[in-house]
Amino acid sequence: MFRVILSDIEGCITPGKGYFLDHESISKISKYNMESEKNLNLPPLTLITGRPQPYVEALLQMIGGFTPSICENGAIIYFPKEDFIKINPEIKKDAINALTKIKNELIQELVLKRRARIEPGKEICISLNPTETIPKKYYQKLGELYSEVSNIISTKKRFVNITRSKSAVDITPYGIDKYSGLKVLSSILDVDIAHIVGIGDSEGDLSFLKHIGHATCPNNAIDEVKIISKFVSNYPHAEGVCDIIYQINRLNGYNIL
Repeated sequence: MFRVILSDIEGCITPGKGYFLDHESISKISKYNMESEKNLNLPPLTLITGRPQPYVEALLQMIGGFTPSICENGAIIYFPKEDFIKINPEIKKDAINALTKIKNELIQELVLKRRARIEPGKEICISLNPTETIPKKYYQKLGELYSEVSNIISTKKRFVNITRSKSAVDITPYGIDKYSGLKVLSSILDVDIAHIVGIGDSEGDLSFLKHIGHATCPNNAIDEVKIISKFVSNYPHAEGVCDIIYQINRLNGYNIL
């Protein structure tokens, strides 16, 4: 029986930066989460994302989320009921020192030259966004930015991971990714990973989807995610998330949404 549903944000709960939310689907997820808080047979939906805690807090309020969430690609666990964060205990001091130096380099080489923006609000990790504002061009520039960042930090790669999501180039401490965060969350919730459902769509989600009990994705997911998913929704983004919630509860023996 599945006990928790863990969803990425960009490309799943939301279409991505620069797009409006699907308020109808968000409302369905919120009503479901509120019901799951009263009915322990319904696995609550919570978040796993590269985004910072303040954004996660706001989105959890929108979707009625009450279960701890994974922020900053596994570096931080946020507890919405208690309103506090836990740093992933696997993060090493030398990685933190390297991230500080990397951030300074990226500011000099990219930010001050107006070739990228650093996403504000992060405590541990670094996320860079292209300066492009047109959505279709944004994703093209994101690939170019990923290559450029990889070259800039090439001598420090032993201290960090670099991944690309639908919205940003993310730099995290070495060994820290969404799977690392999943293991910490599994321990906190006292729920075996085999009983957790994962929803993802992009390259940055592969680390946790490959190990989670039941990998799923919306229809807009990249092929690499679809290949490892046990269920691929016919619907994109938040519609797909609603569909996945319905399908998972059918497997658990309940008809909802």
